[in-house]
Amino acid sequence: MVSKLELQHNDNFLNTTVTTMIDGEKTFNNSYVIEMISVRDLKEIRCFVTYSVLALNGNIQNKLFSRSFDLCQFFRRPNMDRLMKLFYDYLMATSTMPSVCPVPKGFRAQLNVVLTKIPIPGFFPESDFLVDVNLYTGLRQVPMLESRWIGRIQKIN
Repeated sequence: MVSKLELQHNDNFLNTTVTTMIDGEKTFNNSYVIEMISVRDLKEIRCFVTYSVLALNGNIQNKLFSRSFDLCQFFRRPNMDRLMKLFYDYLMATSTMPSVCPVPKGFRAQLNVVLTKIPIPGFFPESDFLVDVNLYTGLRQVPMLESRWIGRIQKIN
């Protein structure tokens, strides 16, 4: 369940919108449609992903997972990181997103994120979490997209 989603984009690279689809009273099953349109050709894309467990007061308690990788290289060889491939395969099956670089100007990516459908590794504990997914470009690592997902993982019977 996501309780807060923050998303910022750099207008020089992307136009981004987020739509929350609420499934009645089942807040645990909300889904998010993130639409991104590239404003220019995107050649060098670096992705940073972190997953942290939050303490009861909302402070970061432990960073369980952190990855930094070249997204264009990952598109060519998704098996280079098995954990990221787990999420990538889910997104490729449910979304419209690029699979090669450079991403052409005007490309419309639509990420469909249904929280109850995302494959979650067993070592992620039932707890409050913070996930940062950020995209950067160029040698100076200029931010293109910064997202922060705050919520709780819990088993649903």
